[in-house]
This record gives sequence, C-alpha cells and structure tokens, in this order.
Amino acid sequence: MADIKTRAKEAAIAGLNFLVRTQNRDDMSADFGRFPFIFDCAAGVTTCGTTSWTTGTCVDALLAGYRFTGNADYLDAARRGVAYIKSLQYFCPLNPRVNGAMCENTPQSRGSHPRDGLTAAWGMLDWSQETGDTDAFERAKLFAAWFMT
Repeated sequence: MADIKTRAKEAAIAGLNFLVRTQNRDDMSADFGRFPFIFDCAAGVTTCGTTSWTTGTCVDALLAGYRFTGNADYLDAARRGVAYIKSLQYFCPLNPRVNGAMCENTPQSRGSHPRDGLTAAWGMLDWSQETGDTDAFERAKLFAAWFMT
C-alpha cells in the first residue's frame, strides 16, 4: 500500500489531468478555456462551466502542478484558462466605475463579485509571474486599481 504522500500526489495529478482533459478547447466557443464546474460523470459532459474565481483557482492549481511535475500540458491548460479570464474583464476607460472589473460567469454577465474577481486576477498575476505575460500583469493591476476604488 502506498504511503499517504504518494497517494496525495497521485490524487493531485489525477485532478490536474481531469482539468486538462475536460477543459473547453473549442477556440470558436465563448467558453474557450473554461473548466467544468459541474461534470456529469455518467454522460461524460460538463453541464456547467467555471466562474471567474473557480477558473482562477484552476489556473493556480495547474501552475502549481506544472512547477511540481514539469508537465507542459498543465501550463497549456493554464494559458487557456487565463485567456478565458481575460475575456471576462471589462475594458471601459470611459466608465471608471466598471473599468477593470471581472464579469462573474460569462462576458455577458451583468454581475461582478469583487472577491471572485480577485481570485481571477490572482490567477492572471500568478500566470504573468510564471510566464512573463505582461498583458496578464497589466490586467491584474487594472483589476487591483478597480478593486481599491
């Protein structure tokens, strides 16, 4: 029987592999980069995609997995997740009240939960630190400026 550390590592990797395997990769879909929030195991389909904060959490988990294993699939999935987060961010310089905020579920969402957006912005910030993506870094800063006001 494997020790607890080995079992934990195997479970974490299985979870990361699930995220990679079930992530929306249809680049013609507005859901490109989303992960399953609700997955129907019997049917093998995602019935509900991640929100801003759960996408940010998935990105951070994948980055940790990449640093731990070196598996480039995790980095690729994180990149797609960040692309989805970027699609959720308002860019409205003429309306400072929302400029930099994150939509909650889809780019069409009317609601924005600041705590949830913060987790999405952390995902972008962590991605930027891992990869040097200056666009993600600037977007994280824009969210921070919005959040602080």
